[in-house]
Amino acid sequence: MLQWDRKVNTNYFCMQKTTHFTVSRDKKGGYRWKLIGANGETVATGESYKSRASMMNAVKKLRVWAATDRIEESTAKKTVRKSTKAA
Repeated sequence: MLQWDRKVNTNYFCMQKTTHFTVSRDKKGGYRWKLIGANGETVATGESYKSRASMMNAVKKLRVWAATDRIEESTAKKTVRKSTKAA
């Protein structure tokens, strides 16, 4: 009879990571955010905010803005706008 190994099952679910934000305090007492990729590496960081509410507001806006379908590719001569939507 097979038995369920809870340790193996728990480790399996712990290994499944997703992209997420982390928030922390910096050395000067400000609040910062980091966007962590599914591979555990830092993708982006934010500036220092004086209040936690301001920092959380920025994170909420980033979540909405990141869902956009517009990509802008900058060159020395001009900016080209592309859409990820299929025509």
